[in-house]
Amino acid sequence: MASLMDWVRGRIGRGEKVASLERAGVFRAGASRPEDLLAGELSLVSRVEGSFIPLPSGTPFFMLDVFRFFRDTIPDISDAVWTWKRLCQTGFDIDVRDPSSDVAKRRAERLLHELNGRVNGGDRGMDGLMDIFYTSLFTFGAAALEIVLTKSREQIFDIVPVDVWTVRFRRENGKLQAYQLSGGEEVKLPMDRFIYVGMDRDGTNPYGRSMLRSIPFLVKIQQRLIEDMAKATHNAGWPKLHVSYKPEEQVITGTHLMPILLGRNYGTTETYGTAQFEIINRQVEAVNRNVKRILERLYNFELAMMWGSASAKVNMRTNRTVDVLKEAQARSREIDNAIKLRDEGFLDHEGAAATLGLD
Repeated sequence: MASLMDWVRGRIGRGEKVASLERAGVFRAGASRPEDLLAGELSLVSRVEGSFIPLPSGTPFFMLDVFRFFRDTIPDISDAVWTWKRLCQTGFDIDVRDPSSDVAKRRAERLLHELNGRVNGGDRGMDGLMDIFYTSLFTFGAAALEIVLTKSREQIFDIVPVDVWTVRFRRENGKLQAYQLSGGEEVKLPMDRFIYVGMDRDGTNPYGRSMLRSIPFLVKIQQRLIEDMAKATHNAGWPKLHVSYKPEEQVITGTHLMPILLGRNYGTTETYGTAQFEIINRQVEAVNRNVKRILERLYNFELAMMWGSASAKVNMRTNRTVDVLKEAQARSREIDNAIKLRDEGFLDHEGAAATLGLD
């Protein structure tokens, strides 16, 4: 490694940096560059060696196994992942659009219904697949799926989850290419049938960022604190000791949840808990916008191969608010305002419907 670094420094020192990058196929049409290619000498070495793009902030890949261990062994973290998953699994409805005929519409509805039961190896179908998807997303900050076609390539045979801790990315000819590490081998994944979602991506880095990334530091501090307290108590001759320590507050913050959703409420009013739940619902809706696009891609992929034509639109359901009466009153006012804007000529019928989130 040292000799390679010296060689790279020597080449750069002789003014050949641009030529080296051109030979590596770095330059794209735009003026900007991905961080992993031009962040410094180490990035150039990684490119020369043909290694994979690293995780954000230099996080080692073995930490993905640590995140899974935390999820399975620390109650608050396990509860946080479970809660996020249940909050996001609001369900959805499929609307078949623009069918070429009534027969095509019925065929599309049948194909999508069959696909929902067939995916994930038939194990709870699309509901089971989404359960795995959300678990991965809130544990590792990423989730991945692969579309598997039938031998005749006329239909989707299955949609399977891909273990994200085995996925790596390289830049090849200016584009991202995904690989899966399996048994010491690199398996090149088909990008046209591979779906990867990274949550809270950092710049040009393709990987997602786990919400558990800050937890290892917390656990380390917690263990060190307990160790130091034990030594201090021992050296003091075991006097009476009163300790108040609430590490769960840091876990709640790190997992982006509100205390009330993990069985704790530090406010004194109902309004405080309601406000927390409304904020969480905004976050759920943001996550499910990505899920909506993924589902539409999967369904339209299936419909593109059928006789006749049609498209699918997915409508994600939402969690009900705490106060159903206030929600209904607010919705009624929105409708009245949209009607007034239409009647006064500020909006046409389609524009008024759009303001209400209707198509």
